[in-house]
Amino acid sequence: MAVLTTFQIFSLTSICLAFAIPSPDIFFTEEMVEEYKLWLDNCSQFDEMPYYNKTSESYDCYSIMSVGPCEPGEWFVLDKNKPEQAICVEQKCACMPVSEYDYSTEDYIDIQPELNSDKCELNLDENNLVYYSHVEYEGECYEIEDSFPCQDPRQELLPNLYGIGECSCLEGFVPHFGEEGTLSCYQEFLQGPCKEGEQYITSDDSDTLCEPTNCEENKIRFNETCITVPTCGNNKLVEFPSEANSEPKCVDFDESGSRTGSIIGGRKKDCKDGFAIGPSGKCEKLLESGSSRPMRGLPSKFKGNTRCTCCPGPCAREKKKNKNK
Repeated sequence: MAVLTTFQIFSLTSICLAFAIPSPDIFFTEEMVEEYKLWLDNCSQFDEMPYYNKTSESYDCYSIMSVGPCEPGEWFVLDKNKPEQAICVEQKCACMPVSEYDYSTEDYIDIQPELNSDKCELNLDENNLVYYSHVEYEGECYEIEDSFPCQDPRQELLPNLYGIGECSCLEGFVPHFGEEGTLSCYQEFLQGPCKEGEQYITSDDSDTLCEPTNCEENKIRFNETCITVPTCGNNKLVEFPSEANSEPKCVDFDESGSRTGSIIGGRKKDCKDGFAIGPSGKCEKLLESGSSRPMRGLPSKFKGNTRCTCCPGPCAREKKKNKNK
């Protein structure tokens, strides 16, 4: 999945919330709460959340896991206690790692500087906007999309919508949660955890399921065609037929191009002037010159219902785990 394909797994439509309070330290009338629901309905369609500006007394939409309306060294993420609203929190891995010589090991190691220390330098893109390339995981800072902390070449480290690092399946791999909630990743279209004659896929509504191949023995269905796939080793994956190769073959992970190379809160590929990477991973028109996020318009009227919104995390994971049992 891309930037917030990437921005993965991570979509704002998992559970329904009865109502939403925009800010705990401001008194909001019923009319203002309805206005927040309107903005929530609009912003969440694009993996964004509304933010109330006290100075202008108005809302705007900002991408989750970007600096957004926050200070440098912070990012805009969902509140764990109130996932219907997003807040600014410290990004504990905001500073670029510094390489220092360790005399005990006689080697250089990466040190994570404190945010306000002299050694702290923030990542800046070509528009001088802050982006983050690392995330905290089990008390340490790791590069986003690093497979090392996950100890599985099929997984990579990504921040969830709360700004917490967690292991997720690489693009092209489908998650499966065991009885104890343990994550395993299987290449899509192969047998995976399914029975003989079935293949593991993602449905149109993003659910994972075992589906009959309706093919001869030892074949799977790919692009409406039954094909024979090779049995690959643990550190390899199947490269399916394409314009470049007519037959499926085994390749190493680093040869497959399965990693998208996204950077959270910033950009990895270039867009033309006036455009930036949106949550879809595509170039989208900027709100104004110098802004780092795409333009979003306010709907003309409230539709009369509260949008089913939230964040995948414990709820979505629990749903997948129960479905896969």
